[in-house]
Amino acid sequence: MTINPMSIIQTMMNQMKVKMPKNFQVAQNLMQNNGNPQGLVKQIMGNISPEQKQGLLNQMKQYGCPENILSQLQNMK
Repeated sequence: MTINPMSIIQTMMNQMKVKMPKNFQVAQNLMQNNGNPQGLVKQIMGNISPEQKQGLLNQMKQYGCPENILSQLQNMK
């Protein structure tokens, strides 16, 4: 099975649009302006509860996100 990173990103963006519309807008603007999303990801991961973080990571794993990426996200503060 081939993992399509763009499919993972699109799925996560769609969920963020529904659950976190302000963060979605910031992420979308950043992507359209070729910005570095690392700061945004750190901000999002730092502002959610441990339960929300674990739920997000579990969902990303189900979509085929590689373990090394999940590990990096898990350790973001």
